[in-house]
Amino acid sequence: MSARRAYALLAAPVESTVEAICRIRLAPGQPSEPFERWLASVPAISSAVCVTGDVDYELRLCCHDFTEVSDVIARLRGCGGAEIVSTSLVLREIAGLGEKPELRRLPRPR
Repeated sequence: MSARRAYALLAAPVESTVEAICRIRLAPGQPSEPFERWLASVPAISSAVCVTGDVDYELRLCCHDFTEVSDVIARLRGCGGAEIVSTSLVLREIAGLGEKPELRRLPRPR
């Protein structure tokens, strides 16, 4: 490999992302609809689910770097009525899960 090619490979930007999961609890009496609409305005939130238990939502963040993760967390803290219970960085995804077509669509409860 030529020195020029090696330098080009070293100088090329590395495509990487930082993923995190935030668990959010809304204040008692806080309506969920405005919060859910607000979530759509944050591009770094790649998915959100409403859950039962000690939190109301789990959000998956997909950010360019740790600074963006910090910025999104600050925005979430500034959203009235939302409390961040915890944030965890995603270390790796387990391969082979979610690829079973029969499990993609679960039956709706009656």
